[in-house]
Amino acid sequence: MPNTAVTLTRLRRFINQAESAWFTVYDSHLDKEITVNGGIYFKLPLRFSTVSKVINYFRRFWSLRFSRIMLCNMRPIIYKGRLLVVAGDPPIVPFRVVTLRIVRETSQHIYVRAVLTDGIETRQTVDYTILKKSNNRLTIIRRTKTAGDFRYQPCTLMLKKKCK
Repeated sequence: MPNTAVTLTRLRRFINQAESAWFTVYDSHLDKEITVNGGIYFKLPLRFSTVSKVINYFRRFWSLRFSRIMLCNMRPIIYKGRLLVVAGDPPIVPFRVVTLRIVRETSQHIYVRAVLTDGIETRQTVDYTILKKSNNRLTIIRRTKTAGDFRYQPCTLMLKKKCK
């Protein structure tokens, strides 16, 4: 596999997009609230109307494991053939890159340390392991500091196939 250099600008843009992917999906919801079995939900637009569409979007940046965890932490249900997410305001978490440096790079991986901010006051140092694929694509396969971020919490919720 050729060792193509990855610029800091590209890495910064990639990590910013990856960290905001959860919010891109969640905030895309249609404004009409839907009550299902006593819970309040929002319908996602057609672009994110199925589990596979959301997973495929997350896979632009994240490994399959992270993609599944992120979807699970939206607490989705399927209602009348469409994906719904629980209504509410998610907590503020650091998701914008302030500083970034490449710690180490091999032919297959880039090890990156980034300082993220929530735009208000919190800063957090996060280490990433990024897989370089042969088609010049990048995939985050490891991220530290997942314990304090609701998007990356271990999730055991089984997606309810149908609600009536």
